[in-house]
Amino acid sequence: MIAWLGWGYMLDAYHMGEGSGDPGGLPYRFIVKGLIPFSSFWLAVASVGMATFALRVLVKESAYDEQTGAGGLA
Repeated sequence: MIAWLGWGYMLDAYHMGEGSGDPGGLPYRFIVKGLIPFSSFWLAVASVGMATFALRVLVKESAYDEQTGAGGLA
């Protein structure tokens, strides 16, 4: 939902030619607003990865002990 609504939000800014009100501000604000759907896509990818790992742990195919990223801190 965030990606879908964020995409329309970015397109509206692009079609209006929205820019910053500051004289030295960002002239193309749609670039920043485009990060909303972009980041939500990567959030979904990370969520799928974490969910599949949790499912593998539940069916005893893997264990959390095997994952020692960041020196065991993660």
